[in-house]
Amino acid sequence: MDSWFEVALVATIFAVGNILFGHFEERTPKWRRVAKVIVFLAVTRLIAVQFGRPWSYLVIAIPLALVLVIHGWWLPRQGINGWTGEPKERYYKFRGWTLPPMWDPIAGNYATRDGWIRLHTNAPHHRDAALGVLRVRADKAAVADAVRRWDAEALETAIVENKGCAAAMRSIDAWKQHPQGRIVATQPLFAPTHRSWARKISLTCCRRRRALCRSSASAPKAKISAAPARAIPTRWN
Repeated sequence: MDSWFEVALVATIFAVGNILFGHFEERTPKWRRVAKVIVFLAVTRLIAVQFGRPWSYLVIAIPLALVLVIHGWWLPRQGINGWTGEPKERYYKFRGWTLPPMWDPIAGNYATRDGWIRLHTNAPHHRDAALGVLRVRADKAAVADAVRRWDAEALETAIVENKGCAAAMRSIDAWKQHPQGRIVATQPLFAPTHRSWARKISLTCCRRRRALCRSSASAPKAKISAAPARAIPTRWN
């Protein structure tokens, strides 16, 4: 009996699963992920040849059922989203993994010749851009020594032009004199710039106002007992 259909089916399942759930195995060594695919393909083909196609379908169905149970029931019971694997801290702890550092070792504030600058190097291409301008290796001490030879704005411009990310750290007065600071100072703190957003905000306010009016109109009226009128003595000087 031809068993290549089962092999193609398993390969397709693994391909789709890697697209949808590959982030759940981001810290698993690549060799283990590849070995798992190869072993499962070999086992499926062997069972299809030796015992027939129905048994191979059973072998395929069991892991799929386990995946559904884990992602649809077990992970949510542990407080983990079965689709996204979030929060990452809880999922990493569940797998026994260590969370990677939030910041790249090179990222941070550095003293320049005339002030300070912040280098953003979390993205690999941003780190390469900064190191390319400074012409140093990925070592924090070497980067700090190279940054001291630059003026803050000159280094910021050079790194940004090299498709990196850096920001000279300015005082409040210096920011007010900067072109971007002057433009920002003329803008309102909050302003919907798209008509659809402005319309949504306006409609929301109207709905809330109408709801408030309805609740006030439907509230039970307080009974006011009329007291007998009394003469109020007046005294004119």
